[in-house]
Amino acid sequence: YNAAEFIRDSSFWFVHIHPEDQPIISEEVPKIFEKEFHAYEYRFRCKDGRYIWMSDQMKLVRDNDGNPMEIIGFWLDITERKRAEEVLLESEARFKELYDMAPIGYQEYDTSGRITRVNQTDLDILGYSREEMIGQYIWKINRDEVAREQILAKLAGELPSGRQLERTYIRKDGTLVPVLIEDRLITDERGKIKGIRCTVQDITERKR
Repeated sequence: YNAAEFIRDSSFWFVHIHPEDQPIISEEVPKIFEKEFHAYEYRFRCKDGRYIWMSDQMKLVRDNDGNPMEIIGFWLDITERKRAEEVLLESEARFKELYDMAPIGYQEYDTSGRITRVNQTDLDILGYSREEMIGQYIWKINRDEVAREQILAKLAGELPSGRQLERTYIRKDGTLVPVLIEDRLITDERGKIKGIRCTVQDITERKR
């Protein structure tokens, strides 16, 4: 558009905002008289009919007596950033689905041995809800007496990660389930141990 198209019609800006974003803008814009500065993100229709995402940052200008005089601001085209965010969200959604529906259980726990993350398969194996699992000590569900000492030794860097570890877990209903564990230490960029992540495979049928 050229400048004249904006200037000659006071409603030009608003009517070119995407219809889905107009209610939000109608609600938010008046707040500038309280905040003095406000920023919005919305879709705006270009002359060729395309919608692009705009970051609109506005500032209220007052006269010497403190009366509102005008609003000034600037636009930033953030379409590419929005596209990147959408791609990232889609990728995260796919990963979450893959993570939760994996054929084996997955757990993470911190340096104190408290569970910080589980997938749906792990919950299905043990019968707990996510809320019941998160925050519990891993040895609360691990029946093997040496498990606590081994886990703490690994978190202290005194034992290496393990593969093909057979353990016995306790389900919520009190029944026992044999599992195969493979764990890995979680470390930061300096190599400091932050926790343990492991896979959990129900081997009941194999044991039978």
